[in-house]
Amino acid sequence: MDIDFSADAVSRLKWRLFRARLAFENPRSRAFDRRHRVETAREEHLKEIGVAPDAVKRGNTIYRVTWHWLIKKAMAQLDIDPRRYSFIDYGSGKGKAMLVASDYLFKTIIGLEYAQRLHDIAVENCRRYHSAKQQCHSLQPVLGDALHYTPPPGPIVCFMCNPFD
Repeated sequence: MDIDFSADAVSRLKWRLFRARLAFENPRSRAFDRRHRVETAREEHLKEIGVAPDAVKRGNTIYRVTWHWLIKKAMAQLDIDPRRYSFIDYGSGKGKAMLVASDYLFKTIIGLEYAQRLHDIAVENCRRYHSAKQQCHSLQPVLGDALHYTPPPGPIVCFMCNPFD
């Protein structure tokens, strides 16, 4: 029996597994949105929301929410006093990682996004978000390109979940 381990077959298998994971994670993401009166879960194709074609190629072509457990897992790996740090989410989309990071007492939380529509949604999400666990209220969505962004002085935590090509 020959088993096809070609790159194409492996890629197809990875996408099948990812789609199965999406079917599990999407309802959880929508529940987060309902609980906190925000909208982070809906996918957005970057070309359909006005991102220039050359910029779409530099991004990931589609906005897809970062899963809550993945953000929490990343945060649990930090061995720092968050009060000394600024948290920056590069490719922040609609701001989900910013919202989850606000459970920690960071000096400030910045979300850097280059797509105007996603940035606008993040601004509204930061305004509407309420959680009993929230410790940081300095949420700053920034519209800009990561290639031209200068982070604030001092120590920073950089969060990136597949934002670039």
